[in-house]
Amino acid sequence: MSPEKTIIFANTAEAFKDQLLESGNTDEGQARIRHELALSQRAFFWEKDHKVVVTPYGIPEALINHNSQVLGFQDVINVSPRELSLDLSAQVQGDIKLWTELVQLLRDNPGSKLSPYAYTPGFIQIINRLRGENVNFQVSEEPTDPNIASFLDSKAGFRQIMIELSVLHPEVKIPAGQICSTRSEAIDFVQSLFAQGKAGVIKANMGESGWGTIFLKPEDFSDVAELNSHIDRVLDGDNIWRGGLLIAEEYIHPDLSVSGGSPSTELYVDNQGHRITYSCEQVVSPSGEFLGVGVGAGSVKPEFLTTLETAANIVGQRYYDLGYRGFFDMDFVISTDGTPYAVETNTRRTGGTHVYDIARAVFGEQQSLWGYLLSQDSLRYGDQAVNAEELLARSQKLLYPMNGSKRGVIITLINTSDPVLGYVAIGDDKAEVLRLQKQIKRSLLGK
Repeated sequence: MSPEKTIIFANTAEAFKDQLLESGNTDEGQARIRHELALSQRAFFWEKDHKVVVTPYGIPEALINHNSQVLGFQDVINVSPRELSLDLSAQVQGDIKLWTELVQLLRDNPGSKLSPYAYTPGFIQIINRLRGENVNFQVSEEPTDPNIASFLDSKAGFRQIMIELSVLHPEVKIPAGQICSTRSEAIDFVQSLFAQGKAGVIKANMGESGWGTIFLKPEDFSDVAELNSHIDRVLDGDNIWRGGLLIAEEYIHPDLSVSGGSPSTELYVDNQGHRITYSCEQVVSPSGEFLGVGVGAGSVKPEFLTTLETAANIVGQRYYDLGYRGFFDMDFVISTDGTPYAVETNTRRTGGTHVYDIARAVFGEQQSLWGYLLSQDSLRYGDQAVNAEELLARSQKLLYPMNGSKRGVIITLINTSDPVLGYVAIGDDKAEVLRLQKQIKRSLLGK
């Protein structure tokens, strides 16, 4: 009998397919689609060895071979459906050859685990169809309520649960705000903030990664008419705002000196309960440039880490009680007076999950022994896309493990259509990694 495997479904783009398709009629929308598809390559690093990674299109072979060698992976297979689509689950089911191979894989490796990026309706169909094939597998990330993941992933669902928790637990704090059924309600709330000299935020209910968020400061508008005109222009200009609820909140001015003002804690929930996997920071330069997500030594100051993880554990228990299963992260903003405010949860794997798994592969499970890792998923390295072999060659002197040490850069994704790649830089501490980041940019950008 073969050892159990993990079959990873990198349905990253599928999780946002409706929003992506609605915005796909512009050049910007098409670029966003290509980038979301490329992000699926990060799934190569999820979990450990002995896995099959199902992606919308194949990860460059040179990248797989290099990263398998440096991380010690000996049993990683990458497969993809014949047709490229945002809906990975549908394409997997429609590809007779691939489906037959997956069923046979489960017959040969009974007890193997299925693990997605996100628990989507399409992934539910895959689970149900495989059960009909009478094969033996497990899914640890299957909610007891099939609708709970999308509810908690929405801005309105998150806010509803946080309001309930904040009454019982003062450790859980959220910005003042309200769930709005109409645009006029959201505008009225922002106007009330302006009257108090405060800034506001309006969020689309199903926005993601900053898409569907507008920040509104009173000093930017001369009068109410100008504010209304600006909001109308933004909301009418992108399909992410079409229909559905809006959330209007007070803008919390972040203390950028504390984890970039926006730390995050990721948790994993299964039938045994919940546990924190890691916490991370947003790394921002003195000029305000976003540099990446930082994980490991010193990424979150101990005095803040305790506060964040106390709140995260309260939320994790509540999500467990509601029937959610799987990964989720909880994003915070640290105010200038040092108060952490929870601003959203994302009920799926996140942009830091692969960094966490790389850290485990490099440094081991004991987080107190970790160095520092910094990820960047969208480095534009030129005007035209080049192949993986060329990018690896350009970066050769900086690639992990530099001089046999636990330092260097791991290229995590290569967009095959656009000159964009992702990487994780690894070192002993943040200062060393920031120097390494400058070196990789010079190596790839020639500056």
